[in-house]
Amino acid sequence: YFFPSSGYGVSPSYWELNANGTYSFAIPKSPITPYAGAGLNVAHSSVSVLGFSASATNVGLNLLGGAKFGNVGKVRPVGELRLELPGGSAVVLTGGVLF
Repeated sequence: YFFPSSGYGVSPSYWELNANGTYSFAIPKSPITPYAGAGLNVAHSSVSVLGFSASATNVGLNLLGGAKFGNVGKVRPVGELRLELPGGSAVVLTGGVLF
């Protein structure tokens, strides 16, 4: 769920639902595990202006790739790049840790 803002009596909203599958590529003796995948994206936007409203829902394809890095204590860093076509029409860069 995103939190877009606007003024002047305009009330926008936007959310996405993503479901992805990935495949990891094992590299012997390497602390890095790359992966690639694909999935579905559903993006919904709506806006209300002075009592009038409109909305749209788009379905698209996700293409993604990333890497899981060597453990740092009890966590494992991960980075990912996802391309949404044409649903949300965005490039999403994600970073985080796995427990």
